[in-house]
Amino acid sequence: MKRAPRMAWQAAGAALLGWLAWLAWQPPTPAPPPLQVRAPIPEPVPEPAPEQLPNEASAAGQQPDRAKRPATPRLWRVVTHRFVWKQAARELHKQLADAGLPVRVIARKEDVELHAFDDARLFTRRADAVKARQAWKNKGFEASLIRPDEAHFGVALGRLYLAAYARQLQARLAASGMRYRYERRLVHIPTWRFTFPPTPKPAAEKLWNRLQQMGVADPVLMPERQFQSLYGKAPAETGPARRAQTRPTNSAKRSKR
Repeated sequence: MKRAPRMAWQAAGAALLGWLAWLAWQPPTPAPPPLQVRAPIPEPVPEPAPEQLPNEASAAGQQPDRAKRPATPRLWRVVTHRFVWKQAARELHKQLADAGLPVRVIARKEDVELHAFDDARLFTRRADAVKARQAWKNKGFEASLIRPDEAHFGVALGRLYLAAYARQLQARLAASGMRYRYERRLVHIPTWRFTFPPTPKPAAEKLWNRLQQMGVADPVLMPERQFQSLYGKAPAETGPARRAQTRPTNSAKRSKR
């Protein structure tokens, strides 16, 4: 009975020795190398562009709000030339008003160039000046008596505001063979111009052509901005005031600008 356990232990020891011998002959299998994970690097997310301010130009060069707004038409004005004789201004004003035009008057004082022609002589006696005046009238000239100062009399042959008429009169005086005196100076006097409400250019051009057909000399067509810079502060009236005024000699009462 004691022999059986002993034999069992011998068998177990032999099996253990055999397993150890197998381990010494067969080394353990190495673990496989770790796999390399190649995850793609994400692209950088662009930062959001700052919001565009309303007054900044867009990429197309236009503002969204402005592109929706209707374009404002550019306004134009028609202005007549300058008048320096009130009666002539009054007559033209009546002509324009009778035609149904919404005419306005620009009345102000300006420096105007005056061309003055006189007899070259001065007289201490009025009778001598009257004789000289008659001599000029006999030659076909308009002549009037003047008082240059308290001690003398003179003969005026023309007071003109337009250079073209002054040249014509000067040529006539030179051909007369009589002596005369010419003086050019600036005088600060009332002037009148006529204008109309501002309109888009096609309507202003139509009005400009109509004035030409009515015989209005050389009306001017200009942008409203230019008109405001030239006449914006000038008082506008419904028409020249009706006051008595002495008529200048030798016509040419109107002057252009």
